[in-house]
Amino acid sequence: APAAAPRPPRAAPAPLSPSAHRPPAPPAQCEVKHSVYVYKCENSVLQVKGKVNKITVDACKKFSIVCNTVVAGIEVVDGNGVKVQLTGAVKQIQVDKCSGTQLIMNEESLDAEIISAKCDSLNVIVPAKSADEDYKEHAIPEQFVSTYDAATGKFSTVSMAHAA
Repeated sequence: APAAAPRPPRAAPAPLSPSAHRPPAPPAQCEVKHSVYVYKCENSVLQVKGKVNKITVDACKKFSIVCNTVVAGIEVVDGNGVKVQLTGAVKQIQVDKCSGTQLIMNEESLDAEIISAKCDSLNVIVPAKSADEDYKEHAIPEQFVSTYDAATGKFSTVSMAHAA
């Protein structure tokens, strides 16, 4: 049998353009009138300094954002492996259609309302009660049990309890 012709060497992959998967550099200091929208970023970290109105993280993978005070709230949509670390106050965090999301809270953000829908592996990490303790991780329930009460004519829904 004749010898096969040698294969030509593979071309090196084209370098990613700075805007393809990485967020642009934010302003040195953000202002409360600013809103931050991050779309389809992968394998990157963004730090938002200063107080902003709103932050939206949309369709990002293995993406981390570190942010200070957010007035209106933070929204994470269609994410996979997104981490949000808070260094200031926020009143509401909304997580929709995400997998493997971590919310790292600080003392100022512990009273935040966390709204989740269609999420799996949503974990909230809160600071320790004392300096000699570690942060504590809490899993947000993914499964719920609904039962109908014929006497009241209403459904009651509680999170699914798993044996330890």
